[in-house]
Amino acid sequence: MVSRRVCLEVVLKAIWTMGYRKTIESPRALPEDSATRKCLGAKGKLNCIVETAATGALWFPAISERSLKNVILREEAMTLGRFGTITLLTLHTGKFPDEVIANRNAELGY
Repeated sequence: MVSRRVCLEVVLKAIWTMGYRKTIESPRALPEDSATRKCLGAKGKLNCIVETAATGALWFPAISERSLKNVILREEAMTLGRFGTITLLTLHTGKFPDEVIANRNAELGY
């Protein structure tokens, strides 16, 4: 049986090699209807998780709008009261599309 830690390390490595590294600096760069902006705008009045869809290019400046790597992400945000908001970004389908992986492998010479 494979441990959860090993699985997490494999997933994180895959995300890192795809160019999903540094996120945007300012939440003002996000659309008004994004989960994160909704939570920030609620000023602690929301007591639930807000979920919306986003693209990779919206959150990660290294991903261009026209790139195969610009996949749909699930954006989940929750207010933390006076501490702000926490956001979790995950792959909408649970994995990168096969053509994205194949393209990245070709870029790396695999």
